[in-house]
Amino acid sequence: MKWVLGVLFALAGCAGPPAPDACLGGKQPITLDELEIGGADEAEFQPIAEGATVQILRGPQGGEMVALRLRLTGDDPPGCVYQSTQVVQKNIDADVVGSLATALNTYVEGPRVRSTRAIYVILGSEPISGRDARITVECGSRKLERTVRLER
Repeated sequence: MKWVLGVLFALAGCAGPPAPDACLGGKQPITLDELEIGGADEAEFQPIAEGATVQILRGPQGGEMVALRLRLTGDDPPGCVYQSTQVVQKNIDADVVGSLATALNTYVEGPRVRSTRAIYVILGSEPISGRDARITVECGSRKLERTVRLER
């Protein structure tokens, strides 16, 4: 019995980033008036402006990621929406690329406005702190790109 508990504790220590707040479906065509990228703070949506600094997070296994939220504005934004988010940083040897493409639950934030919970985009190799990266999000009828500075 002790070895079973040991294995369970060992496996628990190997966790990756929190799983996305995914839903089934979300691929129906939707029209949005606005799509925004925000920081991961779930208490209040804070849009990320062009040129803003985005924190690089280190996961429990040593991998690096960025945490973001999405906010959708339109006549009837759905409770489940498919999105594709990509982070690219031009480096000397290669591009650091992270991506997450999945359907996410959205939650009412106000009239005509819904937002996601935090999503964690795992970066494929070690990003360079202090250099620019491009975040691209496609969702419904909108595509949004932001150049941000990644910092540890």
